Amino acid sequence: MRNNAWFRPKRFGWGMTPVTWQGWALTIGGVIAVIALMRSSLPGWVRGGGAMLMLAAMIAIAAKRTEGRLRWRWGGD
Repeated sequence: MRNNAWFRPKRFGWGMTPVTWQGWALTIGGVIAVIALMRSSLPGWVRGGGAMLMLAAMIAIAAKRTEGRLRWRWGGD
């Protein structure tokens, strides 16, 4: 694993799993931030749009910090 890899790809399918404290912090912090935003008193379109932007940013950061590249995997590699 690279030194700066916070996630590793799943063995089957598309996705990644946190393997360092930074990866877990991004995952848990992102979930808490999205829940807090969705429970806020902002208009619905602002909450929905903000949640989508936060999730997109989390996926982009996780993809950048994943060992190897993200792609569909069948378990053979």
